[in-house]
Amino acid sequence: MSIPVTVDFPVAFNAIRKNGRKEDVFMAQATVGVELETLTETQAPELLRIEYYGARVFRYDNEGRFFYQLSTTVPTTGTTFTAERREGITSPEPGNVRVEDLLPAFPRKQHAAVKKAYGSGDTWALPAFDAAAYKSVDLVAVEKQIEQRREVLSKYVVIGDRLHIQVEEPMLRMRLDGFTYVFPVNPWGDGLPYGCYSFAELDAAIDLASTFDRRFDGQALRQRIAIHDATALTPSFVERRIALLCAWFLKELPEFLVAIGWIDGGNFVAGLPERDRELLKALCDAASKTDRGTIDAAVLHAAEQLMDLAPGSQLRQVLDHIEDAPAIITALRAQWDARPVSINVWNPPA
Repeated sequence: MSIPVTVDFPVAFNAIRKNGRKEDVFMAQATVGVELETLTETQAPELLRIEYYGARVFRYDNEGRFFYQLSTTVPTTGTTFTAERREGITSPEPGNVRVEDLLPAFPRKQHAAVKKAYGSGDTWALPAFDAAAYKSVDLVAVEKQIEQRREVLSKYVVIGDRLHIQVEEPMLRMRLDGFTYVFPVNPWGDGLPYGCYSFAELDAAIDLASTFDRRFDGQALRQRIAIHDATALTPSFVERRIALLCAWFLKELPEFLVAIGWIDGGNFVAGLPERDRELLKALCDAASKTDRGTIDAAVLHAAEQLMDLAPGSQLRQVLDHIEDAPAIITALRAQWDARPVSINVWNPPA
């Protein structure tokens, strides 16, 4: 089953006015029609509800997809979605387009002109796109944006009578002053090894936050989060947290070198024992992969080596002097040792 909807959204394009000679970037409103998939609330039950400045609801289906519930209701006869505003867009409604959504359709040298065009006027006052209104129009950029919008719209689903958007698995990002839930951005980008928890790890996340701040109210956090089916969630993201340790350590290292007077980091590295130099190189390689969201065996091996540094190692001395590092390492080690482990047992044929 599906529901037909029409979506009006802003597009940017190069064109020359009828009476002009110079090509410029203009904005107009394009329109596409799509069919939105529909599911019942039984087919996509509520997975997670977070009471945080209003209710945040996530659903899931038996195909392993996750959906975030939006505030919009959709009639069975269909409706039209129009962009709300130009600046400060935070609501992922179908017609809302950010300036960064437009840029891939243009060469880098034109990005400044696109941003300027995007930042002027009101989205809802844009004229309908009409190529005949100009002397010449670059239709390639328009077609790219329409195709990109169709791809975005393929992620929308109507569950019951409410609009939802398909997202990655929602996650906790723990901070020392509380938490934020994460979707659908890259949750590994903040470089905090004590962040990035599955909601199935809520207790472990609260325990760690309480380690750093005894005033942290874990009970209040638990009361704001209702998990209806923990089996649908990733049991643990401890491997990711361990991998993040590489990038975090390397970001802290320069500040430490300045603090102890080693302004020239190259001299510090040259003076390290060979094992520490090799580990530092492995950490650099691993941190590069972690920043790109790639977690593999090499990344985990480098992070595990960092956790296992002997007290006499110079790199271990760096860790010991970084604020909260010993507590973070201790907590991550405990989480790593307690991680869920799957064992595949092969039974030979009789």
